[in-house]
Formats: sequence, structure tokens, C-alpha cells
Amino acid sequence: MVKISNKCMGTNQQAIRKRIRTRASYSMFMKMAQEIGKKGTTVEDVLDLIHDTLDNRHSYKSYRNSRYAEESLILVKEDLAKAKEV
Repeated sequence: MVKISNKCMGTNQQAIRKRIRTRASYSMFMKMAQEIGKKGTTVEDVLDLIHDTLDNRHSYKSYRNSRYAEESLILVKEDLAKAKEV
């Protein structure tokens, strides 16, 4: 596990942690953790959350790639549903 870096000598760890908690990445991971931790959260819910997070951060780089990823996600969820039926 990576330790929180202490770039400045004598910097207060609490201040560093407080600053990290203001980051968008911290907020994103916390939201994911809270959603995954909810009772009744399904694999499909988690996949939707990951896709939405990536899409909102423009990780797919283009509208076309985003739509392709969404199509793939829809098919994965359909295949998972079919596998549950068997």
C-alpha cells in the first residue's frame, strides 16, 4: 500500500489528509465505495457507476467511444442476466 507522501518537512499529516479529501479523485472513489457498500447493490449497478464515472470524466475521449462503451455495457448486463437464468 502506498503511503501518503510528506513532501514538506514538518508538514502536518492531518492537513495533508484534509487537502486530499478535497480532491475530485477522492470524491469519486468515496462515491464509488459508498455505492458499492450499499445493501442490495448489484454488479450491474457497479458497472453503471463505473461507466458513468468514466464518461463524466471524458475518459472515453470521444462521443463515439462513449456510445460504444455504453453498448458494450448493455450487452454485458444482458449476458449477465441470461447467465443468472440458467
